[in-house]
Amino acid sequence: MSVDENALLIFDEPTATFMPGQTITGRVVYLCRNPLDISSVTIKFRGKCVLSWTKWNSQYIGKQLYLKNEIDLFCDRGESQVGKYVFPFNFHLPPRIPSTFFCKYGYICYKAKVKICRPWKSDVIIKLMFIVLSPINLNNVPTLSEPQCALKEKSHSSCFFVSGLMKLQAYIPYSGFVPGQTIPVTVKLDNESNVKVDCVVIRLERRWIINTSHYKYSRKSDIVYKTITGTEKHTTRTRVVKLQVPDTLMILNFKYCKVITETFTLHVEAIGCDVARVAFNVMLGNVPLITASDAHQNNQTFQHTIQKYCSYKSVPTTSFPFVD
Repeated sequence: MSVDENALLIFDEPTATFMPGQTITGRVVYLCRNPLDISSVTIKFRGKCVLSWTKWNSQYIGKQLYLKNEIDLFCDRGESQVGKYVFPFNFHLPPRIPSTFFCKYGYICYKAKVKICRPWKSDVIIKLMFIVLSPINLNNVPTLSEPQCALKEKSHSSCFFVSGLMKLQAYIPYSGFVPGQTIPVTVKLDNESNVKVDCVVIRLERRWIINTSHYKYSRKSDIVYKTITGTEKHTTRTRVVKLQVPDTLMILNFKYCKVITETFTLHVEAIGCDVARVAFNVMLGNVPLITASDAHQNNQTFQHTIQKYCSYKSVPTTSFPFVD
């Protein structure tokens, strides 16, 4: 609710939070203290993205407009009576708009602006921001429920002689997750070399890409990570690591935003005298996968996927110890 000395802008939804495609309803309340005190009332809805940053003494700006609409609530050139006036309104949000977003580089913001014109007096202006939350339903992307497998082979050498091969395998039963959910990552290290693998790092990385017509800027950070012990030389070790997505993580939908792109990547890195890496593109959303279950690892599709990429040995994923 926004308040002026003589006017109020009120949304029927107390939290002023809406979803794309939803109808915003509310009312403008105005106390007319004198005759001829009001001639027209209009409400404007605006939604836009503005991002800017400076690099090498040059400023880069990205903009996009999502909604722009004006509604006449009252228009009367006759005499207005003293008293309380209520002007109801409703506005249908477009179905394809991104979530509200704020960062140090800019924002995606939605506002309502009321203008009350009064003869011989200054206009009354009321502005009120409302929030748009665009949910991401992971079930709308069928490929997310499929298991994923990756293999990296690394040859180690010493004094110009190959000392052996180290194979890093990683598996996930599906690639769509929501905040608070656990990502079970199966990690197998087959270290046939003479070099010890010190540790294995599993981390979930978030990356923002800000685009303009002249420049692209990216920023990435780790959401969560976990480190487990590696393997000695000529040793094979397989474990399942539970990587929990923070339940406080805010997931926003930038699907319809041309200025911001957001991606999530799950990295598995075996670190020793050298580094072997595999990575999975994953998706975080608000509505969890219906078919997502750890038992999915046991079906024939998952075993077939493993053998497709790692054909030299089938991996029984049900008997691995868990690492918290």
